[in-house]
Formats: sequence, C-alpha cells, structure tokens
Amino acid sequence: MVTLSVSVAVVAWVTFTVWAVWLCVVDFREHRLPDVWVLPAYPVALAWSGWLHPGTSLDVCGAAALTMAAAYVLHRLTGLGLGDVKLIGVCVILVAPTGELASAFVAIALIGGIHALIHAAIVRDLRSDIPFGPAILTGTALTLLASI
Repeated sequence: MVTLSVSVAVVAWVTFTVWAVWLCVVDFREHRLPDVWVLPAYPVALAWSGWLHPGTSLDVCGAAALTMAAAYVLHRLTGLGLGDVKLIGVCVILVAPTGELASAFVAIALIGGIHALIHAAIVRDLRSDIPFGPAILTGTALTLLASI
C-alpha cells in the first residue's frame, strides 16, 4: 500500500509541476491565467487530494472557499487578478490536507515580494503589472515538497 501511495504522489507531483510551469510561462508572457487551464484543475486537484488524504474533502473545500473569498477582497482592493483568485483555490485544495497552509501563504508572500522587488529594480516602474501566478505556484510547489 505504501508503494501505491508513493506512486500516486509522484504522478500527482509530476502532473502539478508540468501544469504549474505551463501556467507560469503563460502568466509571464500574457499577464493572465486562462480559465481553460485553471478551472479544470479543480476536480483534478480535489481527486488527487482525496486520494492522497482520504476524509479531508469537505475541510479542503471550506478552506479553498474561504481563501478565495479573501483573495476576491484583495482583487477588489488591489491589483490581484481574477485568475490569481481562481488559482489560489486550486493550490489550497492541494496544500490544505498536508496541514501546511500557513507555510504556503508565507512562502507565496515572500516569493511574490522578492519577485516584486526584483521587477521594480529592473523595470524601474513601481506601477507596472507583476504576474502573481508564478509566486502562488512556486510557493505551493515548495510547500508540497517540504511536506513530503
């Protein structure tokens, strides 16, 4: 049973990595996260999460809904895009069952802040748009790796 779990985790990790890299490339190039790539990830993430951590689906959905509500408030008040709001829900579904949600939020904030500082230093324009999807995905990936 342990090897099956490890195999499922490896497949889930590889799938997430390919999807995350693709979304990072798209977000850097176009400054958007297309629904065609983000929305289908919800049932996939919930299935992987439920398979790897049985019995947590309701808690995970609640955590994702609360996080997305908070992210939507940030969208209305700041420059956080709706694609980022939708993406954060998928990432919460993946991270919440590991119990490392707070660590993921800290990682995302730190990576996003470092990215913003580097971007500001290179572009020298504090009002330019910065894609936040790569920070969300990188923070999620590092948190998932750390929880293995």
